[in-house]
Amino acid sequence: MNLALKCSIAAFWAAAVLAPAAATAQDNGIYLGASMADVSTDYKWRGNLLASAADDEASGFKLIGGVRPLDSFAIEANYVDLGTADAPLAIACPAVVGFPCPSEASIDARAVSVSALGMLTLPFLDFYGRLGVARWKAEGDVRFTDGGTGLATRTTREGTDPTYGVGMQIRFASIAVRVEYERFKVLDDSADTVSVGFTYTFL
Repeated sequence: MNLALKCSIAAFWAAAVLAPAAATAQDNGIYLGASMADVSTDYKWRGNLLASAADDEASGFKLIGGVRPLDSFAIEANYVDLGTADAPLAIACPAVVGFPCPSEASIDARAVSVSALGMLTLPFLDFYGRLGVARWKAEGDVRFTDGGTGLATRTTREGTDPTYGVGMQIRFASIAVRVEYERFKVLDDSADTVSVGFTYTFL
């Protein structure tokens, strides 16, 4: 987990300690927000040059838009950048002059999701679970070296799969600070995100 996210989580818990003094009723309506995320990936780019799963850590972010018509229910649409994961290659480079040698491979993924959130409301806290569907897109990029000129191949895959997660948020009138775990199914495998962010209710 990167340092910035650790500091944000520490700030979240500090806000949780101070929140009772500023506790207000939940502010229902339309809201927007953003989060930064630590992403743990476990991709398998089947049928390509990857020897094993792209088991890696990356940094990403989330843009949030939602509506909360009831205290216990909200609907959210998110754009999620899942960062870039590096992966090993399945082939060895032959020692032949001028033969293109694979040097590295990476997978860049992102998703757009729509989820329903069920919320347990306390005086200044919300605990929630989410269940939804995500349309994801992943680009696999394999670079080769051929005596310095360099070649590159890129393959794009996409799909639609379920997403789910749990989180909690602290409310300060129209502003909520949240921490959340969410899992996305990508390339028949998974990307797990731990994010810290905020939302602002303006209608």
